[in-house]
Amino acid sequence: MPFILALKNLYDYTWRDRLEAILRNAINLVIECDPRTLAKIARVLGDSKYSDMLVKNSWDKGVLLELGILC
Repeated sequence: MPFILALKNLYDYTWRDRLEAILRNAINLVIECDPRTLAKIARVLGDSKYSDMLVKNSWDKGVLLELGILC
C-alpha cells in the first residue's frame, strides 16, 4: 500500500511490524465503508465502539483473523 509506505518513510525511527499490521487493518476496515476518508482511520484507531461496529459488519475475513476475532 503506497499510503503505508509513505507513513513508514515518515516515521521510520519508530516503525515496527505490529504498527504496520494495525494501520493496515484499520485502513482495510475503512475501505469497506462509505465515504472513505483519512479521518475515519483515526476514528477506527481511537473509538473502540466505532471500530467494533465496523468489525461486526466486515466482510474481510483476513482482517477478522488478524484481529483474533475468527479462529
